[in-house]
Amino acid sequence: IMTPPLNGLKAFEAAARFESFSRAAEALNVTQSAVSHQVRNLEAYLEVRLFERVNGALTLTEAGLIVHRVVTVPETAARLPDFEPPAADDGPLVFDVGGGGSGRAFDWRILGERAPGRAFIAGGLRPENIGRLLPYRPWGVDVSSGIESSPGVKDPERLRRFFDLLRPVAVS
Repeated sequence: IMTPPLNGLKAFEAAARFESFSRAAEALNVTQSAVSHQVRNLEAYLEVRLFERVNGALTLTEAGLIVHRVVTVPETAARLPDFEPPAADDGPLVFDVGGGGSGRAFDWRILGERAPGRAFIAGGLRPENIGRLLPYRPWGVDVSSGIESSPGVKDPERLRRFFDLLRPVAVS
């Protein structure tokens, strides 16, 4: 799994939310320069500009607005649904049971030997089961409720365990 730089994702999200590197820096308790640097690293990783920077104004580019396309996979599916693979300049695909935050996963065995290219897998991911998904080598994972201690509250220990399991695969 090639994971994008996590600090870059945090910086991107905050800069997009505040439409400002300075305000993002305040929210993240880092310098404006650090936010700018992290976003540039993310842009280099993705090979696309995420923001237009003109006269101090910060606006998302069209690429910055493209997050992903979701392919809904029924929980009991025996095979992946038909889908159009993403073009090189499209955002990645996310394969999910649907209804974000449901905590439900589809049967990852239907991915075959390897998940489709540029595919994020979402739904039901937790430290307890991520090891069963990793052999399918998804391009990325989308985790949320599986690392929460209560709705909307991320559990630092669950996050740490989750990323400790991902880290060896991410660097291979």
